[in-house]
Amino acid sequence: MEGMENCEELETLVRDFDRIYQGYNDALLEIQSLKMSCNCEVMKREALEATCNDFKAGREHEKMIDMVKQECNQKIHDLEKQVSCSLDKQASDQVLINQFQRELVTHETHIDILTGNLEMVTSDLQSKYDAEILELKSQLLAEQNVKNDLQVKLQNTENECKRSSMEDFYETRIDCIDDQIVGLFGVFDGHGGAQVAEYVKQNLFSNLLQHPKFISDIKSALAEAYKHTDSEFLKCENSQNREAGSTASTAVLVGNRLVVANVGDSRVVICKGGDAIAVSRDHKPDQTDERQRIEDAGGFVMWAGTWRVGGVLAVSRAFGDRHLKRFVVADPEIHEEEVDGSLEFVILASDGLWDVVSNEEAVEMVKSFEDPEQAAKKLLQEAYQRGSADNITCVVVRFLASTDETTRKL
Repeated sequence: MEGMENCEELETLVRDFDRIYQGYNDALLEIQSLKMSCNCEVMKREALEATCNDFKAGREHEKMIDMVKQECNQKIHDLEKQVSCSLDKQASDQVLINQFQRELVTHETHIDILTGNLEMVTSDLQSKYDAEILELKSQLLAEQNVKNDLQVKLQNTENECKRSSMEDFYETRIDCIDDQIVGLFGVFDGHGGAQVAEYVKQNLFSNLLQHPKFISDIKSALAEAYKHTDSEFLKCENSQNREAGSTASTAVLVGNRLVVANVGDSRVVICKGGDAIAVSRDHKPDQTDERQRIEDAGGFVMWAGTWRVGGVLAVSRAFGDRHLKRFVVADPEIHEEEVDGSLEFVILASDGLWDVVSNEEAVEMVKSFEDPEQAAKKLLQEAYQRGSADNITCVVVRFLASTDETTRKL
C-alpha cells in the first residue's frame, strides 16, 4: 500500500513538473513574443523618427525655397521699380526737351521782333541825330558870328544854355506844417518836351504836403508822393506825349532832418565839413542793378551813342515815359542827412551842370559866395562856358549858423 501511494505521489509530482515546465515554456514563448513585439515597436519608432527627420528636412527645404522665392520677388520688384523710374525720367526729359524747344522758338521769335525794332529805332535815331547835327551846325555858325557879343542870360537860378527850348523846371517852397517850418527844394529835368517836368513841379510837393504821414514818416510819404504824382500824370496824359518824361531831385528840410529823394540823372550834392558828398545816385541804364531790374521786367539796354533803355532813353528812372513805363519807373532812392554844424550848403542841379562840372568843383565854387543866388549863377555860367549842351538848372541852399550852435537855419 505504501509503495502504491509513493507511485501516485511520484506521478502527481511528474504531472506537476510537466505542468510547471509547460508553464515555463509558455512563459518563454510569451517572453519571446514580447521581445519580438518590442523589436517591432523599436523598428516602428526608428522608422517614425526617420520619417520625422525627413519631414523636418523637407520643412527646412521649404523654408529655404520660400526665402529664395522672396529674394527673387524682391529683386524683380526692384528691377520693375528701376525700369519705372527710368521710364518716368525719360518722359520727364522728353517734357523738358519739348519745353526747351518751345522756349527756343519763342526766343527766336522775340529776337526777330527785337531785331526789327532795333532796325526801326536805329533808323529813327539816325534821322533824329542827322537833324540835330544840322541844327547844331546852324547854331554854331550863328554863335560864331556873335561870339564877341555873347552874354549868358541868367534868370533867378535857371539857364536855357544851348538848347533851342527850355525843358528844366525848379521849385523852392517854405511852408509851416504842424507848427514846423518846412523847406522844399527840387529840380526837374524834362525830356521829349517840357510838360512832364512842369506837371511834376506843380504837383509833387503839393501831393507830399497832403500825405497823412508827411511829418511822422517822411521817407514813406516821399516815396508814395513820387509814385502817386507819376500815376496821376499818366492818367491825364495826352496820347501824343507818350515819349515825354522828367527826372526829379528833391531835398526836404524838416527840423534838423534833410531828406533827399531822386529819380533820374539830376543830382544832389552837399558840402559837409568842407567835403563834397553826393547824396543821390544818377539812375543810368548801364548800372548793374538798374540793368538787371529792366531785363527782369522784359526790357533791354543797348548802346546808341550812350547806354539807353530800349535803345531810346538814357535814364533808367523817370516820371512819364508811358511807352517805357514797365522799365522806367518813378521809384525814388531816398537818403537822409542830419543838419548839424558841419553841413554848410546843398546843391541841386540837372545834368547840364554835372556833365561838365564835378561834385568837388561845384562845391569849391559855391564856397566862394555867401549869397546862394550868386553861387547858383556862378555854377550856371561856368557850365555854359565849359560847353554844356544841355539845359542847366541849379538851386543852392546855404545853412547859416544861429546863436544856438545846435540849430541851423536857411
